Amino acid sequence: MNILKFLKKPRHTARRLFPQKNLSDAEYIAEYYNNYNEDAWLNNMQERKIVMITKEETARGLFSMGYNCAQAVLGALCEENGLDIKAALKLASGFGGGMRYGEVCGAVSGAVMAVGLKCGFYAEKDFEQKGFCNKKSFEFMEKFKEKNGSVLCRDLLGADIRSPEDHNKPEIQALHKTVCPELVASAVLILEKMEF
Repeated sequence: MNILKFLKKPRHTARRLFPQKNLSDAEYIAEYYNNYNEDAWLNNMQERKIVMITKEETARGLFSMGYNCAQAVLGALCEENGLDIKAALKLASGFGGGMRYGEVCGAVSGAVMAVGLKCGFYAEKDFEQKGFCNKKSFEFMEKFKEKNGSVLCRDLLGADIRSPEDHNKPEIQALHKTVCPELVASAVLILEKMEF
């Protein structure tokens, strides 16, 4: 499904600017914004709301534009919970690919960050809120594991990605294009069912 079909000007401009590239609409839009209008997409939230309707579509769109799995999940849920998207994308940068080490899936990390945004605690000795947030984080992780079989990136991908070189292997790149978008969507949909 082409969730970016309404964003015509950047897509067509990018197709003219990069005619030699055979890219999807999302990739053309990413090329346009990355090369010609760096902050326009992030600053124009009204445009983004027109383009990407659901949280799942927003997360899939972010992932297809090159953001990692943690960024995609947190980015889809951050604004309604008081965190601007630029800060969310920066915060989640190092969590993709199981923190770049095949550990806890970035989609899971992004989702747990979103749980913290919505119900986390900050007041000293607020043990009630701390317990509630811990309960919701655990609930999410159990539901994600039940649906997807694990919360570990390397198990979900079925591949060891502990070294930086592993992420550049063609077979791993293929998994990032097929498996990861589904995990991103799964994390967002589970959170939505939990009323996040």
